[in-house]
Amino acid sequence: VQYSELADYFYCWLREALQDEYPDILDAPETPKTEELVENDSRGKSQQSFYDGLQQVFFESKRVLKEDGLLCFTFHHSRKNKWSDLLASVQGAGFELEAAYPVKSEATGSGNLVFHSNPNSAAYDVILVCSQVEDGEVAESKGEISWDEFKDRTIERVREHGSQLNLETAGGHSPSSKDFQMIVWGDCIVSYAQSEETVVDEDGDPLELEDALGRLRDLEEFSEFTR
Repeated sequence: VQYSELADYFYCWLREALQDEYPDILDAPETPKTEELVENDSRGKSQQSFYDGLQQVFFESKRVLKEDGLLCFTFHHSRKNKWSDLLASVQGAGFELEAAYPVKSEATGSGNLVFHSNPNSAAYDVILVCSQVEDGEVAESKGEISWDEFKDRTIERVREHGSQLNLETAGGHSPSSKDFQMIVWGDCIVSYAQSEETVVDEDGDPLELEDALGRLRDLEEFSEFTR
């Protein structure tokens, strides 16, 4: 989301009214955008630069965390490669993904989709919980796990979350198929990150996370939970 560009709509009025009182803060005609972490071709900010910057944020988070501190943040995105890039940034900064918790977004508590008003948008966020990994501590793969077995593990996580969410739909926003795609992908990257075995396809070849996410796009077996 291009937050600094959105902020220009109100910044121009603040500047008009308060520039004399706060000249150092309101001197520029627009909000600062150079350091903003976004993907924006018109400003020369690529997808790679976004995730490189995000990884630096995670590095700094680890630097200031207590030894037993956790990194927790919310995420959702409709493109599977964004999830695999996110996991790479998390792990590259020295964290391990421990859990994913789907929650209603800030706009769904009253049942009114304010910020997520597009019916094709997901209205649920996923809280991702990450623990710190000691420098040089890299988990080694111990054998292989078939796609079917890995899928069953992920489905078990999803069904547990689906049952929990279904209990809380009264007066709120019941999960749609788009929401469940976020839930499935959140649980998938946790399963993938925590797997001690290498996930392999039907031919015995290693299955990349993005491919696993793509295979879980079909949500028909979760239709009982979605509207």
